[in-house]
Amino acid sequence: MGNRSIFKLEELIRDDFEEYLGGIRDFSNCAACLDAYNPVCLQWSEELGTGFVSHIKLRDGLTLSIGSALFHEPVQIHFDSWHVPLTFSYGISGSVHYTIELENGAASHWCAEPGQSAVACFREFKGRVDYPANTLAKNLSIYVDPLLLHTLIDLKTENFPRSICDVASGSHAVEYQKNFATSPAMNMAIHQILNCPYQEPLQRLYLEGYTLVLLTHTLARLSPSGKTVQKTATVRPQDVERVKYARELIRNNLQNPPTLLELARTVGLHHSKLNAGFREMYGTTIFDYLRQTRLLMAKSLLDDGRMNVSEAAFAVGYASPSHFVKSFKNAYGTSPGAYLRTVSRKW
Repeated sequence: MGNRSIFKLEELIRDDFEEYLGGIRDFSNCAACLDAYNPVCLQWSEELGTGFVSHIKLRDGLTLSIGSALFHEPVQIHFDSWHVPLTFSYGISGSVHYTIELENGAASHWCAEPGQSAVACFREFKGRVDYPANTLAKNLSIYVDPLLLHTLIDLKTENFPRSICDVASGSHAVEYQKNFATSPAMNMAIHQILNCPYQEPLQRLYLEGYTLVLLTHTLARLSPSGKTVQKTATVRPQDVERVKYARELIRNNLQNPPTLLELARTVGLHHSKLNAGFREMYGTTIFDYLRQTRLLMAKSLLDDGRMNVSEAAFAVGYASPSHFVKSFKNAYGTSPGAYLRTVSRKW
């Protein structure tokens, strides 16, 4: 395990949140532990680094959670006896690995990183979360009472995965998880949530509106007409690491990325097999992954105030600032200049 620090979740949260933690272990108790108007913010222990997890109850059965962590060393956090029937999760920055251990002994994995999303529903589970060192990890989650979802939308098996329909109908015997790439429309909604321009009493109304928009775009991705239809696995076990290596090469060479043929030759796969495997594992094409990763990195540079729009564009590999402006606006619904002015007011 090396220098990795291992903790139970309760050891990392200040004592005054112990009662709150007891409440959110069972989603059905959220109404009791989340005040109708005041968000609950959990602070990570200062000995490990900085960060928080903020929970905002938008209405009965609908909770928005935003987390941020920057630890001095790798941290592994264990938790047990959690029950959250329906969770929608979105990676924003960093790379956080979740391992879920189910009642039947099976394990489920998800890596929360930029451009990756997941939906899951488990009856009872325990597991662990692995955080890297010196890397800002941000994520956004939506916790939904299945019965609320059932009242918001008419879920039919011909339009959505059967497991989602069964959970929304009140079944407690369903366990489901699906990982997929975050779409541009989902990115726009996430951007609006993270950059809410209002304070209370309008803040909650604004956040609820865009949270429902994000749920809508996510459910659209899960429908048969979307891009997350279940398919028979085609990536051979021995090729999984090659596809992962291809993704790392893209992430590490944004300014001068390899062509598809160069990438395939480097990882030792035929280009068509690499492209198909990449789409199966990450829910998007290699080209779209490159574009999305560039935009996420540029957005992070603007967030930190380290660069202006042109500098951020060149830093992530855009030769044309005008092309960058167009791509950024398509992804986030606002120009990079307008976005930079918005975040600069927060510095």
